[in-house]
Amino acid sequence: MELVKYKDFSKLRLADFLPPKEKFLKSRGLECCSSRCAAYFEMLGGCCFVFSNASAEEVVEISIDETDPRIRSGSGARILAAIGLPLRFGMSSREVVDVLGRPEDGFRGRVFMRHIVGSKQAYRVGSFIIPKQGLQKVWVVREDFFLNVD
Repeated sequence: MELVKYKDFSKLRLADFLPPKEKFLKSRGLECCSSRCAAYFEMLGGCCFVFSNASAEEVVEISIDETDPRIRSGSGARILAAIGLPLRFGMSSREVVDVLGRPEDGFRGRVFMRHIVGSKQAYRVGSFIIPKQGLQKVWVVREDFFLNVD
């Protein structure tokens, strides 16, 4: 499975998935969002688009928390579709494995799994599954920007 090309991923913007005039945080200083600290990011509740520290124009990571009430119904699904990730919120861990394949060693839990998706332009995909509620959070980071801090 191949996801969206890096050049197209880098052009995604949070505002593209929100209702018009929805206000969200645009950070242009070193702050932490999602799994990393970055000089630039856009955030609304549990949804965060992280930009390369070298450029405020290049998105390198996206995280989506569907449990956050500030994320409008359907926004997370539209982001996943734009990335080309065939997941849906509410999926069981077994369904996520059926779609993405075997998780990385050490990341095969029922609550959190991490996958490498794609080969030409690979991504790391983390999925957080809450028992009885299914998939609730997803983060996607370009492999060339992934920081392994295990």
